[in-house]
Amino acid sequence: MLKPKKSEDSEELTFMGHNIDPEIQKKVDDYMEIDESTLAEVPEIPEVPASKEGPTSTAPLLPTDQLPELVKGDAEPKTIDIKHFDEPEETPPEPISEPEESAVPELKVVDKPKKVIAPISEDAPLDSELIDLTTDPDLIAAPGFDEELDKTKTIGELAVAIPMDDAQLNTAIDEIVAQDADKLLEVEDQKNQDDAEIEVAKPKKIKKPRGNFFKAWLKNPLYIKLTIFAGLVLIVILAILPTSRYFALNLAGVRVSTSIKMLDDKTGLPLKNVELVVNNKSAKSDGDGNVRVDKVKLGKQEIIIKKLAFAEVKKKVTLGWGSNPLGEQRLVPTGTQFTLIAKDFASEKPVTIAEVNFGDSSAKFNASGEAILTVPTVEEEEIEVSVSANSYREEKVKINVETTEKINVQMVPAKKHVFVSKQKGKFDLYKVDVDGKNEEVILEATGIEKEESLSLSTHPKKPITAFSSTRENTRNQDGFLLSTLNIIYLDTKEVVKVTQSERIQIVDWSGDKLIYVKITQGASQGNPNRHKIMSYDIESGSEKELATTNYFNDIVSVNGVIYYSPAIYQINGKVGLYRINADGTNKKTIFDKEVWNIFRTAYDKFSFSVGQDWYELSLASDEVKKVGGAPAVLKSKIYINSPNGKQSIWVDERDGKSVLLNYTIDQKTDKVLITESGIRNPIYWLDDDHLVYRIADGTEVADYIMSLSGGAPKKIRDVTNTVGIDRWYYF
Repeated sequence: MLKPKKSEDSEELTFMGHNIDPEIQKKVDDYMEIDESTLAEVPEIPEVPASKEGPTSTAPLLPTDQLPELVKGDAEPKTIDIKHFDEPEETPPEPISEPEESAVPELKVVDKPKKVIAPISEDAPLDSELIDLTTDPDLIAAPGFDEELDKTKTIGELAVAIPMDDAQLNTAIDEIVAQDADKLLEVEDQKNQDDAEIEVAKPKKIKKPRGNFFKAWLKNPLYIKLTIFAGLVLIVILAILPTSRYFALNLAGVRVSTSIKMLDDKTGLPLKNVELVVNNKSAKSDGDGNVRVDKVKLGKQEIIIKKLAFAEVKKKVTLGWGSNPLGEQRLVPTGTQFTLIAKDFASEKPVTIAEVNFGDSSAKFNASGEAILTVPTVEEEEIEVSVSANSYREEKVKINVETTEKINVQMVPAKKHVFVSKQKGKFDLYKVDVDGKNEEVILEATGIEKEESLSLSTHPKKPITAFSSTRENTRNQDGFLLSTLNIIYLDTKEVVKVTQSERIQIVDWSGDKLIYVKITQGASQGNPNRHKIMSYDIESGSEKELATTNYFNDIVSVNGVIYYSPAIYQINGKVGLYRINADGTNKKTIFDKEVWNIFRTAYDKFSFSVGQDWYELSLASDEVKKVGGAPAVLKSKIYINSPNGKQSIWVDERDGKSVLLNYTIDQKTDKVLITESGIRNPIYWLDDDHLVYRIADGTEVADYIMSLSGGAPKKIRDVTNTVGIDRWYYF
């Protein structure tokens, strides 16, 4: 706050007509001294002329909480005209309105209307009449006075009583000056801050609210139609233009496949291990020359076809939607070629379903049993190739790389022949290839085996043999040697003991189940459970009882079904003709009287006798009918089915000679394979084309191999005459 300057005409300071101590006034001036350079320039306020009438007060103003506007600035004390209440008020001039600014408003100082001060008249009311001392004590005294004011006295009278040199008064004045200075600085700081904010502030941009574009689009029917139309146009364009169509499908992650059949250009036969590369993906052809590559992109692609010893092929193809079969591709051989001819060991006929391999090089045999193998150039003088075919032994053949001649290869059935031989003085069990190679003992004899106890039967499909003998030297309470039934795995030579009994007879194989009859160890001849028909599962290793009685009149196996007739003596149950499956299911009574004999007179028919009466049984329907008499030949035919179940071989006697026949099941016709003295059971199949039969004519006991495709039978080995699958015999 600026302190008012002294009037040049007055020499003493007065307050309401009283002199003020110069020392007190000096202290007040020091506290009110303010640096004018820090204050904003205040426009000069024009003086209001004093009224000529009435007295003028020359006393300096005391600091108050609020200073009158006219006191601010460097000016002489002004006179105040007192207006009487009965005088009419003058209407102040209307304020000047400020023009509106569109941007930041420019601050302007507007002159305030001048106040009109009425002159003091003699009839003016006293101070006590104008001021209520109760409600406004700050107008007459500073805080800190201890004495209570006399409210009946005037301001002038009270002023005389104020002790001007009192220390308490000086302190009050100091506090008032300090508070007033602080307030003035706060006002100036606020003004400077407001000016800065006005300077920096810029007009704000008006943001338009954003709406939901898609929502607005979907609400407009025209926009929807345009969208559908544009989509249809895009689909049509993609469908018409293959490039864009393939690009879009590839971008969407769609992948396709392609396939080719690879052939040798010279032979026209399929090529194995030919590599096909498409779009950095590759695969090799199988044994039939077929190769397929999956998960490749659509459109134009380069394919690469390559194989050792063949010219590489590169070409462009267009892959569309789907599997994209590319047909056949012939490869031109560039390496060394060898010609091989494969023939069956037994029939001397070409083996057509065969393949020759050397590393990654391979070739198929054609209908003439010929194959041309193309191999890359090698430094060795001799190479070894392998020739393989289904159900044949793999043949290793050595070839001179300089040869130009055709190489003959004999293909031998892969299944081993199993037999018992006493060539070393004991009944050892052997296995051998049917061409006489790779002979090996698989179960050495103990030296106590009896020839009549030997029973042998090989699984129709697997390299497994069932063998029964008295080799363990185990006896019953009467000192009779017990027979042991073993299952022998030819590949591993593993021997599994199935059972031990006083006597064992093998009846048949039904899948993986071996059917046999055993006499219970230690049972007396009158025991109703002395004879048992058993089934052994080679997979689970479990034994199951199918039927039991004191003894059986007859037992016949047909296609996995066991037909049996219990004898009436000490019977366990009832007499009759029964049937049961090899797994113990579907037991059925065919005839309810004691059946004495069963003869299989045809592949699908039985003849059986009940006393003097004869009946026929249809195996297809289990229908029984009575016939006029016994069959012409009282001998049961033992049919042995091929692995594929299409044919069945059996032995017959005709004109004093033995005949080996092949029965075609679907045509119901027999074909004579060979006629020779001494042909007998056991007979069995090596595979669907090769079979083994036995000759026991008094001059030799030997096993032979022959092929249904032709050729002369070939002797395998001299053997011991063992029992196999044969007709039921009595113990």
